[in-house]
Amino acid sequence: MSKKLSISIPTWNRAKYLHELLNLLVSQIKEYKLENQIEIIVSDNASDDNTMSVIKEFTNSLFFIIYSRNDTNIGAKCNVLKSMYIANGEYVMLIGDDDRIRNNCLIEILNILASHNPGALIDISNFKNQAHDSGTALSLPDLIKNYYWLIGNAGRYIIKTNYVKDNINHLGYNFFNECWPHTQIIILGISKSNEKCFVYNLEVLEKGLHGELMVYTSFYLWRTCYFELLNSINDLKIYISEECYIAARYYMIKSLPQQLLNILQCGIFVDDPQQKQLTQAHLKRHYIKFYFKEQLVLLIIYLGLKLPSFIAKCLSNIFIFTLKGRKGIVKKNEFVKNELNKKSVLKSSLSKEIRQLKFEN
Repeated sequence: MSKKLSISIPTWNRAKYLHELLNLLVSQIKEYKLENQIEIIVSDNASDDNTMSVIKEFTNSLFFIIYSRNDTNIGAKCNVLKSMYIANGEYVMLIGDDDRIRNNCLIEILNILASHNPGALIDISNFKNQAHDSGTALSLPDLIKNYYWLIGNAGRYIIKTNYVKDNINHLGYNFFNECWPHTQIIILGISKSNEKCFVYNLEVLEKGLHGELMVYTSFYLWRTCYFELLNSINDLKIYISEECYIAARYYMIKSLPQQLLNILQCGIFVDDPQQKQLTQAHLKRHYIKFYFKEQLVLLIIYLGLKLPSFIAKCLSNIFIFTLKGRKGIVKKNEFVKNELNKKSVLKSSLSKEIRQLKFEN
């Protein structure tokens, strides 16, 4: 029997966290008797921990879990795409092994898919700049204009599986952006099919473990949250309408002040000198790609990272206190403490699970 929904999980060396996630998913599937409507696909990127044995605990008794293991590590992007490409369901939802889903959400997703038959279903819950009521159907330009960054986040989108298969077959794995390949596939799929996009307050994800397992740096935030978003839409320019392209650039510029604060906070309070220099060098090398207004903001980031540390920290604390008061300072201090602790663990090699994103290109 064909499935309605495939849940794709790319993983690498996180057996403990994967086990917890699978237990949550299996519990919901069994509770609502969804075994014939949902499949779970785990794409293992050549883990050398006990991931294989953890999966076998489930596949030995559960027919709706499919395990695929790569002979060698093919890189994060390709494993993400592969986990979606091998899906058999009509729709596919990507979630990370460090994500945790809300109870009852799977049956709600299936009901929405059955009633609307959308090309894409986007979860806008807890998004600060939410611009639409739950259940709104949007054109692709409107979706991009309001949610360009959001639509590519794991656990936030459910799309027709044929979008993935058709575009990978046509363009190949190497075409897609290393940070936002799923964003590109959503945009290409909707653009070609002209099917409806629906936004819902689904609250699929509860608080996950990403913040505990990923080390943030100014370079990570700059690359993933801004630079690669530009590359993603630029690579699609010849395949999409001008209206869609303009919508993506509009969203990027609108979000730039918040990105400025995030990058500077991380760079000034968390980065070591080498990490700051990496971000500065990348900004300097690529600023010409951006519009004038963006270049001015990038200059502020560049100069902020170049200031002596004690001056930059003092100015930043004054700025944060002026904007958000004592609560802002407390929140910043908690973030800094958490990031420094993770960096310490990463350097000591005490944990394979804590990672710092390494860009493939």
